Amino acid sequence: MGSSNWERVLSLVSLVLLVMLVSWHNTLSACASSFTEEADALLRWKASLQNQAHNSLLPSWSTTLLPDSARNSSPRAHLKETETSHCTWFGVVCNDAGSVIRINLTNSSLRGTLHEFSFSSFSNLAYIDTSTNELFGTIPTQISYLSKLIHLDLSINQFSGKIPSEIGLLTKLQVLSLNQNQLNGSIPREIGQLRSLTGLALYTNYIDGSIPKEIGNLSNLVYLCLSENQLSGSIPPEMGNLSNLVQLYMDTNNLTGPIPPTLGNLTKLTILFMFSNQLLGPIPIEIGKLKSLNMLSLKTNNLTGSIPALLGDLSRLTLLHLYDNKLSGTIPKEIGNLKSLVDLELSGNQLNGSVPASFGNLSNLKVLLLGENQLSGSIPREIGNLTKLVVLHIGFNQFTGYLPDNICQGRFLQKLSVDNNYLIGPIPKSLRNCTSLIKVWLQKNQLTGNISEAFGVYPYLQFIDLRYNNFYGEISKNWGMCPRLRALLIAGSNSIPGGISSSKSENSTQLLQGPFPVPQAYSTILSIPDHKLTGEIPSSICNVTSLEVLVLSNNNLSGTIPQCLGNFSNNLSVLDLRMNRFHGTIPATFVTGNQLRTLNLYGNNLEGPVPQSLVNCRNLEVLDLGNNEIKDTFPSWLESLPEFKVFVLRSNKFHGSITGSKAKHSFPKLQILDLSDNDFSGPFPTKYIQNFQAMMNRDGDKIKLQYLGLPYYQDSVMVNMKGLEIELVRILTIFATIDLSNNKFQGEIPNLIGKLSSLIVLNLSRNSLIGHIPSSLGNLANLESLDLSSNKLTGEIPLQLINLNFLSVLNLSQNHLMGPIPQGQQFATFENTSYMGNSGLYGCPLSRKCKGNGTPQPPPSILQEEEDLESASGFDWKVASMGYGCGMVFGLVMGFFMFLTRKPECFVRIIEGKRCRIEKRPKNRGHQRAGRRN
Repeated sequence: MGSSNWERVLSLVSLVLLVMLVSWHNTLSACASSFTEEADALLRWKASLQNQAHNSLLPSWSTTLLPDSARNSSPRAHLKETETSHCTWFGVVCNDAGSVIRINLTNSSLRGTLHEFSFSSFSNLAYIDTSTNELFGTIPTQISYLSKLIHLDLSINQFSGKIPSEIGLLTKLQVLSLNQNQLNGSIPREIGQLRSLTGLALYTNYIDGSIPKEIGNLSNLVYLCLSENQLSGSIPPEMGNLSNLVQLYMDTNNLTGPIPPTLGNLTKLTILFMFSNQLLGPIPIEIGKLKSLNMLSLKTNNLTGSIPALLGDLSRLTLLHLYDNKLSGTIPKEIGNLKSLVDLELSGNQLNGSVPASFGNLSNLKVLLLGENQLSGSIPREIGNLTKLVVLHIGFNQFTGYLPDNICQGRFLQKLSVDNNYLIGPIPKSLRNCTSLIKVWLQKNQLTGNISEAFGVYPYLQFIDLRYNNFYGEISKNWGMCPRLRALLIAGSNSIPGGISSSKSENSTQLLQGPFPVPQAYSTILSIPDHKLTGEIPSSICNVTSLEVLVLSNNNLSGTIPQCLGNFSNNLSVLDLRMNRFHGTIPATFVTGNQLRTLNLYGNNLEGPVPQSLVNCRNLEVLDLGNNEIKDTFPSWLESLPEFKVFVLRSNKFHGSITGSKAKHSFPKLQILDLSDNDFSGPFPTKYIQNFQAMMNRDGDKIKLQYLGLPYYQDSVMVNMKGLEIELVRILTIFATIDLSNNKFQGEIPNLIGKLSSLIVLNLSRNSLIGHIPSSLGNLANLESLDLSSNKLTGEIPLQLINLNFLSVLNLSQNHLMGPIPQGQQFATFENTSYMGNSGLYGCPLSRKCKGNGTPQPPPSILQEEEDLESASGFDWKVASMGYGCGMVFGLVMGFFMFLTRKPECFVRIIEGKRCRIEKRPKNRGHQRAGRRN
């Protein structure tokens, strides 16, 4: 009996062991099959990648780790070999059961797509990071098979296409980083289903459309960055539901509409960046509830209204950027409560009033930008309490009074900008001793003092602009002891630019004197115009090979120009020595590859020829050699310069004819040509005129108004315009003029000159031009000044000139013109002087009346001239007598009619109205021209 029971127990145990063995075998077989599938899937994806030369990519991912017999061995052996292979591959992590749960291949030089990645093979995968590679293509929709995925980082690659809506099925996802790719399309609403999400980064893509309101469902979100996309529309109020949000970035998009007040619910927020959008309306006062906020940037929007005083409650704030908006009103004194503030930038608004004295409480402030507002009053002395201040910008306001004595009390100040205000008085001593300075802007104030005493030695100073103040004395030798000084700008107080100036101020009592200061060897800008510098330019200037801008105009410098200035540096872009007393010749050698764009030698005593080496200046835009003693023929070899815009040779001794162009496109960008007051002769230079493409622009209204010049240099030029000698202290890129006056040009004015539709001034006076006035001049719709006087022009004044709506100056005097003067439009504004010396002209405003046949009565003072004109025009006194008789009969009849009707005044008004309707210039003409220029 006992034996039988024992047998039964053994049988039962054997059966259980057999069942367990079979189950274990099946489990091992299944696991081995599953793990083999994961390894094979990884190897297949690796094989699809592009850069796999000599197995250098992911070398540990290889089947050579598996023995040949592994696939035919026991399940346990197979499992063991599999575990020691793909689970130990680079970037692969498995769980205890040997299944892949993590793939981290960040910055692994991968290049390819995810299209061959078998997402369905990784049922336990929870973490993927393939960031910082060169993966491209679309994000496969099969990514939704990874149902256990918690972390997905595909950032810093080249993925394109839309974000798949299937990504909303990854409901366990906590981190989604798709930033810095080339994704486009809109943000799928399905992202709102990822309620476990704590971090969402989509920045720096091409994502457009609006922000879906479903994002408001992500109540666990801590970090949200949508910056640098093309998102538009308004910010959904539902974003106020993200109560756990700590960092919110929506900057650099096209978002519009107001800032939703619901953002005041995000009480855990530490960073709020919404800058560089098109947001409208006021800053909501609810922002003042964000007590945890460290950084707030709303700069570069269209925000209006005042700065909320409640911002002063954000005691943890270290950065506040509100610049480049349309904020108005005064700066609230409560801003002075932000004692943790390091960076405060309110520039580029419409703020007014004074700077609150409470700013002196901002003891941690390093950057203070208040420039480009309408702030007024004095600069509070409390600014000196900001001992950690590194950058202070209060330029372009209306500040008055003195610079605070303690402005550099902390000795950390590196950048100081107080330019374009109404500051007076001397430079404070603390600034003289402020050795930390790197860049300083003091220009366009009324600061005074001896410049040789006001400034010290600054070991780090690179740039200083002192232009347009009232400094005097000699230039201090201290500047030569500033080893890093690159730019020194000291223009005189008597020539502050303001557009067009026909005269200069004579108040030159506050001007710098003394010899020319040689700059530091590494200087890039030396600008000291409009002073009383004397002596010569030393040849040692050519040792400063880094020099880019040299401006010494309007001084008393003399001697010869150092010949080395033409070839000492390839960096020089501006050489402006106009209005001095230089004599001798222009430097003869301008080397190939130079960067010269402006050469202005106007108003000296230079002679000799124009150096042909100027043809090497391929970047040359402005060449002004006017008002010298240069004796040469026309430098036709300059016609090939591709950027040439301003060409002035006026008031020299140039001679000879201007031959036809040899280049296919000569002077293609020329917009100012002034050859006046020389001795040029020969036919009118038609072949050059026909190539002036820049003057033929027909889309002037579409061109953005700009000025020729560089950031620290404005090109200027003297022009004869509207009968006046005018200095254009800034040259608009749309300004076009041709002045060939006071030469000996012959022949006819070509019809093609009417193609130069951008011309504003045309002066061909005092030549020997013949023929008719071309009717094509009526096409010059922008013309404001036309002078054809003192030539030998014949025929009638073309009626087409009536179309010149902006014409304000017309001079056709001293020619042989005849016939009626056109009436109406601008012609009604011109005086007798516009037509004098043309005996054949008649009509308003001339006093000569017309007889019945339209022939003018010859004035007795110029009978001989009239006889010549009559002979040339076939005038017949018999015909005139017949007309006179008819006119007398007509007069007697009309006189009898007025006597009977007793209404002579009405009749006279009718007759006079036909003869001359307008006696003075229309009042609104100036406004029309001004509107066109603005």
